[in-house]
Amino acid sequence: MKQSLCVWPLFFLSLASVESVVAEPLNYDVIQLQANAMAEVSNDTLIANMFVEDNQADPQRLGVLLNKRLEDAVQIAKSYPAVKVTLQSQQTYPVYGTNNKLQGWRGRLDIKVVSEDFSSASQLIGKLQPALQIGGINFIVSDKKRERAESDLTVEALKAFKQKASLVTNTLANGKAYRIVSLQVGSESMGPQPYMQKLARASVAADGLAEVSPGESKVGVLVSGQVQIQP
Repeated sequence: MKQSLCVWPLFFLSLASVESVVAEPLNYDVIQLQANAMAEVSNDTLIANMFVEDNQADPQRLGVLLNKRLEDAVQIAKSYPAVKVTLQSQQTYPVYGTNNKLQGWRGRLDIKVVSEDFSSASQLIGKLQPALQIGGINFIVSDKKRERAESDLTVEALKAFKQKASLVTNTLANGKAYRIVSLQVGSESMGPQPYMQKLARASVAADGLAEVSPGESKVGVLVSGQVQIQP
């Protein structure tokens, strides 16, 4: 009985020690790397924010007027099937004067005009005035076009990551092999490119915008990860 008590703990410790050595991760010679690829992509989508504000003593009448502006805009937009018009927001709030006395009600209606057909969109914007004012005009890359560009850039970014990994391991470890421990691939969003500010505040003629220049947006893919130099 005493012999059993002496041998068993020693065997248990020996087995645990072996398992610890096997499970120990290879956490040395690990290098963190990043590589990216970027391109200028032509903007193919116009986004215009338009709004109207009004003051009325009666909030119900104010709501009717704002709804009428929206209905008129939607009706006019039906002649431009390539253009999408959506309601962004509609707000009504009280206006107070001296002694915190209610003076009336103020309302605001915001709509968004979106299209890849610049000519139709600009003509519609012109016809929606002066009932609606231009809050701003942006040109962006559509989701489909951005996805196509990112697919090509992903290949370039991965090649750049591979080249950088080879360069680092050749320099630090005399050409030893390496393996990828972790890898993350993501897009670098640059955001929409705003059109000229003077246009955003200007009125647009009934025949649309003159000499529309959508410009370009930067699209990028970032690859980051860890590589480990092999023994």
